[in-house]
Amino acid sequence: MYYFTLYFDKNYLSRALALIHSLKKQKVEFKLFVLALDDFVFDFFCQNYTDCVVPIKLSELEEHDKKLFDIKETRSKVEYYFTMTPCITRYVLDKFEFVDMITYLDADIYFYESPAEIFKEMKDNSIVVVSHHFSEKNKWLEVHGKYNVVFNTFKRDEEGLKVLDWWREKCIEWCYDKVDEEKSRFADQRYLDYFSTLSDKVYICENKGVNLAGFNVDNSEITTKKGKFYVDGNPLVFYHFHRLRALNKYLYMPYEKGKWGQMYLKKPLTTIYIKYIKVLKKYESKYAIEYQNSSRYKGEFPIKQTIITDYPLFVSKIMSRVLHLEKQYAFYGRVYNFLFR
Repeated sequence: MYYFTLYFDKNYLSRALALIHSLKKQKVEFKLFVLALDDFVFDFFCQNYTDCVVPIKLSELEEHDKKLFDIKETRSKVEYYFTMTPCITRYVLDKFEFVDMITYLDADIYFYESPAEIFKEMKDNSIVVVSHHFSEKNKWLEVHGKYNVVFNTFKRDEEGLKVLDWWREKCIEWCYDKVDEEKSRFADQRYLDYFSTLSDKVYICENKGVNLAGFNVDNSEITTKKGKFYVDGNPLVFYHFHRLRALNKYLYMPYEKGKWGQMYLKKPLTTIYIKYIKVLKKYESKYAIEYQNSSRYKGEFPIKQTIITDYPLFVSKIMSRVLHLEKQYAFYGRVYNFLFR
């Protein structure tokens, strides 16, 4: 049995349901401790997925962790969420004695292989951190941290608790959505860079099949064999759909950093996105919920951006070309307004 925790509100519910779908598809025995950031999510899981999900109210965490609640007014909403990451992880260990090892997950990941692959690599270590896998030309992005807050494991042992408690204290002390280069800090994430200085029981997962994402697809060769995806020859364990944005119920924009947008219009990467979008739509339709973009990433879309749909690949290519032309020449007109407004 594996134990996971994550937090989200109604806006991320379809992503979380897709995550649960992927774990069930891999026949993983798991329990998911969900910190519900609104009543809708809490009520939903009180009635659904009761076999594998334990819903937790935000007020329960705040009552348990007074230090977290005390700094609430000093953080923006997203900064408070960041601060919660080690707090909810510690809360699960405090409240549920049967949990011997807890892993924090981001809601926007999808498993293509069992997470058991990561735990096998972990061996007798007590902590797991996962690399961003940035390419050389994108090393500058490490100002946000070499490692990603996306899959972070802590055992209930001396080393695991020591590092987790240090992380929690640091996040309560300072956790803001900005880079503090002087003290090498960024949100809850850059603290992960220091874990290996605190303990020799930290496993740094450099497996390219773990945490494939829009911010590192330029650094990998993605192939398929017998219906499975591989990254530089390693089985794809999970994909991180970071900053996947919906333009409307038909069209989506994947995250692009740099000039590798055209990769999204080539198999097998397009296939990964199309299948994920289909799963999202399945649960949005079943439970009458909508996919919402993160409020953290607002603003104009880049001029040269790629469109993904769950229709055949040629449709994505046509829509991407339309968007490029419309925005390149600053002619928004009826076509752009019809599609994206």
